[in-house]
Amino acid sequence: RMFVVGTRRNTVFSYELGVQWDVSTARYLGQNIDLSMRDPNICGINFSIDGSKFVAVGARFGKIMPYEMT
Repeated sequence: RMFVVGTRRNTVFSYELGVQWDVSTARYLGQNIDLSMRDPNICGINFSIDGSKFVAVGARFGKIMPYEMT
Protein backbone atom coordinates (compact mmCIF):
# COMPACT_ATOMS: atom_id res chain seq x y z
CA ARG A 1 0.00 0.00 0.00
CA MET A 2 0.93 3.59 -0.53
CA PHE A 3 -0.36 6.59 1.40
CA VAL A 4 -0.27 10.17 0.16
CA VAL A 5 -0.98 13.35 2.11
CA GLY A 6 -3.09 15.84 0.20
CA THR A 7 -1.95 19.33 1.12
CA ARG A 8 -5.04 21.17 -0.11
CA ARG A 9 -7.57 18.84 1.45
CA ASN A 10 -5.47 17.69 4.43
CA THR A 11 -6.40 14.12 3.76
CA VAL A 12 -4.41 10.88 3.72
CA PHE A 13 -5.27 8.92 0.56
CA SER A 14 -4.78 5.15 0.32
CA TYR A 15 -3.56 3.33 -2.81
CA GLU A 16 -2.73 -0.26 -3.65
CA LEU A 17 0.38 -0.92 -5.73
CA GLY A 18 0.26 -3.71 -8.30
CA VAL A 19 4.08 -3.85 -8.21
CA GLN A 20 6.02 -2.82 -5.10
CA TRP A 21 7.58 0.65 -5.34
CA ASP A 22 6.11 1.22 -8.83
CA VAL A 23 3.74 4.18 -8.52
CA SER A 24 2.60 3.72 -12.13
CA THR A 25 0.70 0.63 -10.91
CA ALA A 26 -1.12 2.53 -8.13
CA ARG A 27 -4.88 2.08 -7.83
CA TYR A 28 -6.92 4.36 -5.57
CA LEU A 29 -8.79 2.32 -2.96
CA GLY A 30 -11.47 4.93 -2.28
CA GLN A 31 -10.31 5.12 1.32
CA ASN A 32 -9.10 8.30 2.94
CA ILE A 33 -8.69 9.86 6.35
CA ASP A 34 -9.66 13.51 6.73
CA LEU A 35 -7.25 15.27 9.10
CA SER A 36 -8.45 18.83 8.58
CA MET A 37 -10.46 19.03 11.80
CA ARG A 38 -7.33 18.51 13.91
CA ASP A 39 -5.00 20.71 11.88
CA PRO A 40 -5.72 22.46 8.57
CA ASN A 41 -2.09 22.18 7.42
CA ILE A 42 -0.77 18.59 7.58
CA CYS A 43 2.85 18.48 6.50
CA GLY A 44 3.75 14.82 6.99
CA ILE A 45 2.87 11.35 8.20
CA ASN A 46 4.93 8.53 9.70
CA PHE A 47 3.85 4.90 10.22
CA SER A 48 4.67 2.41 12.96
CA ILE A 49 6.79 -0.57 11.94
CA ASP A 50 3.79 -2.94 11.90
CA GLY A 51 1.61 -0.42 10.01
CA SER A 52 -1.14 -0.41 12.65
CA LYS A 53 -0.67 3.24 13.64
CA PHE A 54 0.54 6.49 12.19
CA VAL A 55 1.20 10.00 13.35
CA ALA A 56 0.39 13.12 11.39
CA VAL A 57 2.38 16.30 11.82
CA GLY A 58 0.39 19.50 11.75
CA ALA A 59 2.21 22.68 10.75
CA ARG A 60 -0.41 25.22 11.77
CA PHE A 61 -0.81 24.16 15.41
CA GLY A 62 2.56 22.40 15.72
CA LYS A 63 1.11 19.12 16.99
CA ILE A 64 1.89 15.47 16.40
CA MET A 65 -1.40 13.57 16.22
CA PRO A 66 -1.61 9.78 16.62
CA TYR A 67 -4.09 7.65 14.62
CA GLU A 68 -5.00 3.96 14.57
CA MET A 69 -5.32 2.17 11.22
CA THR A 70 -8.54 0.19 10.86
